Amino acid sequence: MTGPGPRSETAADCVRSACAQVYGEACRIEVVDRLEDEEAARRERVALTPTLIRRHPEPERSWVGAFADTDALARALRTSDA
Repeated sequence: MTGPGPRSETAADCVRSACAQVYGEACRIEVVDRLEDEEAARRERVALTPTLIRRHPEPERSWVGAFADTDALARALRTSDA
């Protein structure tokens, strides 16, 4: 994320909901604000925001987008597992 605001909140809510749909309680989400923690963003190689990085199940995958459509993001997460 980059800073607080309605788009950041919408994206975070969408990611939480989609991950809960796909992974249930086995999901751990960490939200990093590039403005507050530039080092974490650099370490994770986040150049665009918002970015979702899924570490498990492997292989690691990344998505970049508005994250406003929970169902579409859940489908993308499921498809990446196939």
